[in-house]
Amino acid sequence: MRKTLGEIEKHKLFQELFPINEEIKERIKRDMSENGFDENQPLVMAKWQDQEGPVCIDGYTRLRVAEELDIAEIPTVTYSVATEQDAFEIALKRQANRRSLTDAEILQCIDTMRTRFGNPPNGGLRYTVQEIAEKLGISKRKAERTIRVAERADAETKKQIKAGTTSITKAETAVKSCSEPRPPGEKPKRKRGESRTVEIHSDQWEQLSDIAEATGSDIEELVYEALELYLDRDEEEDETEREEEYDRTEYDAIWETSDEDEDESSDLAVTA
Repeated sequence: MRKTLGEIEKHKLFQELFPINEEIKERIKRDMSENGFDENQPLVMAKWQDQEGPVCIDGYTRLRVAEELDIAEIPTVTYSVATEQDAFEIALKRQANRRSLTDAEILQCIDTMRTRFGNPPNGGLRYTVQEIAEKLGISKRKAERTIRVAERADAETKKQIKAGTTSITKAETAVKSCSEPRPPGEKPKRKRGESRTVEIHSDQWEQLSDIAEATGSDIEELVYEALELYLDRDEEEDETEREEEYDRTEYDAIWETSDEDEDESSDLAVTA
């Protein structure tokens, strides 16, 4: 269905969910000024209970360009859903399937999932870490990091992430340095040394650069995450070895005791 600009109703939640990237906007504008609004990329509208009419949930960059170029009619597709949360998930899925989300967008989405839809008093369901990771198209580890930042970072840190001047990884590292005391009964983790030097060869750096460019990631953050995963695995292996060593010690102690008991039994038998 085609709608005029005046018929497109905006919604604050979806308008602020994925901020417009000026570079992408200019690229779309160049294409749209030459070829018109792409019929294969319609604006996505949605209507749900208690929502009077359909509102735009996906396509705000294209809508902004259409307004600047004063395009008379715009192709749209409209979904009828049960709740605002259903509309939110449609918008989320379309964005995550289309590209890799930036740290700013991931934080904004998780903040929304935690506050607007994450608490039962607000009428929404609580999302698990795995559900968040799947819906945003990120790793479970990245979801855990962002949740920690969303819950514990101060307003200034969040502002820096949304401005693109710091990353979730760096913010989470700062948050962890001010972490809460370890719960009673939880085993302490082995402390790492003050520093470790890791040599990255030029061909490895080129491969990482290609991955970073393809995924829109920061290369330093990719290296940081890879090393952290490696060191965490190293810690887990050390912990397993310590537990196995403990089990072997206990096992040997049991057999030593059994041998002693057997010797005593033999002595008694002879004496008798």
